Amino acid sequence: MSIPRGTTPTYTCTFSDESVDLTTATNVYVTFEQGKNNITKSGDDIVVSEKQVEIYMNQRDTLLFDEGRVKVQVNWTTAGGHRRSSDVKEVELSEQLLRRVVK
Repeated sequence: MSIPRGTTPTYTCTFSDESVDLTTATNVYVTFEQGKNNITKSGDDIVVSEKQVEIYMNQRDTLLFDEGRVKVQVNWTTAGGHRRSSDVKEVELSEQLLRRVVK
């Protein structure tokens, strides 16, 4: 999936690991990183289900990164207090000619 810079996508992370049940997680964080630029989404910016996290991104979020690959990782704590994390994945951001927030 390629995300055009400056848009407001919903990015979805899906887990196939049978041991993952995010509905019992006490905290869930999703971090996007490209070079020195990074953002972490949690709380109202995400929707968590058993094997999936939907991340809502705004224009400023996607404009923070350059065209190209952006790393993404999900971290969470279990009800028992254990920290878990996903593998680091990559998402592609595509070029957008208008490089500013549109109101």
